[in-house]
Amino acid sequence: MELFLLLSLLSIVLQIVFKSYINMLKTHSKIRHYSSGFTMPEILITLAVFLVMASLSLPYLGDFFRNENAEAHCKRLNQAIYRASYRSNAGENGLSWGVYASGDSYTLFAGDSYATRDTNLDETITLPSTMTIVTPKTFHFQKYSGLPDYVDTVSITLGGITTQCASVNSAGLVE
Repeated sequence: MELFLLLSLLSIVLQIVFKSYINMLKTHSKIRHYSSGFTMPEILITLAVFLVMASLSLPYLGDFFRNENAEAHCKRLNQAIYRASYRSNAGENGLSWGVYASGDSYTLFAGDSYATRDTNLDETITLPSTMTIVTPKTFHFQKYSGLPDYVDTVSITLGGITTQCASVNSAGLVE
């Protein structure tokens, strides 16, 4: 934000300097030309200011999109955990449900554990190559109650930065 204000101030100063330079040229010339368009120096200075502002904002824009991507995948993981809780509570297919998150993917599974699951009902979501799940976690919910077997949190790493992504409390609520 401070950078934007600094660049805005720079742009205003350049406009003032340029306008005073143009006024000086007009007063010293014997022939006055009145035109309704922009002069080449005005266009070039405006373009230069725009390019400087754009080049300074690109790194911040990249971080913004990366963070938005991480947030979107965290929401998808939260939804998968919520769906596992809901399906367990409803007793869908007569099974308990859970989510196993590890490495570059997470899987919504049906069964008493990830190892003994019914693989025909698996829903696996793969994360982008720049994201990884920090520590493998299993969120499993009891059939008909939807309560978790244990309370836990999962985090993802994106570009060396670790972010808490999903958490399940003792009531089975996804936070």
